[in-house]
Amino acid sequence: MLGNEAFFQKVDEDNKELKFYFNRLYKYPKRTELIWILVQRYLSIAKNKVVNLFYYDQWILLYKFSKKGGPSKSIYQFKKIVPPKDKFWADPFVIKEDGEYYIFFEEYLYKTKKGHLSVLKIDQKGNYTEPEIILKKDYHLSYPFVFKEGQVFYMIPETRGNSTIELYKCIEFPNKWELEKVLMKDIQAVDATILKKDNQYWMFVNMRDHEGVSTVDELFLFSSKELVSEQWEPHPQNPVISDVRISRSAGKIFEYNGELYRPSQNNAKQYGHAMNMNKIVTLNKESYKEEVVSSVFPNWEKNVKATHTLNFDENLTIMDALMRRRK
Repeated sequence: MLGNEAFFQKVDEDNKELKFYFNRLYKYPKRTELIWILVQRYLSIAKNKVVNLFYYDQWILLYKFSKKGGPSKSIYQFKKIVPPKDKFWADPFVIKEDGEYYIFFEEYLYKTKKGHLSVLKIDQKGNYTEPEIILKKDYHLSYPFVFKEGQVFYMIPETRGNSTIELYKCIEFPNKWELEKVLMKDIQAVDATILKKDNQYWMFVNMRDHEGVSTVDELFLFSSKELVSEQWEPHPQNPVISDVRISRSAGKIFEYNGELYRPSQNNAKQYGHAMNMNKIVTLNKESYKEEVVSSVFPNWEKNVKATHTLNFDENLTIMDALMRRRK
């Protein structure tokens, strides 16, 4: 954590740029205005209760194949993969291996209120296989961050329910995995994402550092010379980001036109509402800095309410969305 002096020094540095405040001056509302605000609030609650009698919200997957490599950027062109009504599918990651595309994702069952990790295979015509469970525990699993190191596939799922950060090794691709190493213990952490740069492993992870703080608020950064290790050095700027609009990771860190980008969630309105693409400007043992260059809001279809994960590999881009469906 930053000390007082370092914290205010960082505030001064962040305020060096020219920024304008463009909202109205806040004034405490008058009594009539308060009454009208309350009326609107109760009408909104009543409307939502009526709607919820006939509709429910479900996370689904969306995908798009492109002729060129790299992320597809026209979201309205994405096609849907809709799960059965007793579950949702979210946090998708994609791997191309031996000419085939595999989508790894969280499969959450409403009945058990717990998620496990599954995989399906998809071809460029949009044909996909039935999901197959690849990892199931007595605690909740999500965010199957799958990556390749040399000739070996690894996965770091979210295992906050076990108070750990766990590294799994693939024994038989894509469906057999075994625990390789517990990287961190006794920790409330989500969405750990690894980047290898300059012969160094960087772990970006959202943590609840103390009681009262949400895991969507602060991003922490650690580094290690070895991937399979318990020795992860905390960055001196930790938390490197304290902002609910950009903190929590939304997929793998990727290179595009020679620049590194970290997808992140925008949780200001609600959990998983939207996404940002953040260009990593500085990353070293002393300093970290990124800047938002674009955003993805759930505006392409009226029944879509949120989106919070995006990944790609070669010609396939995969993402998720919270969609309102009729019961």
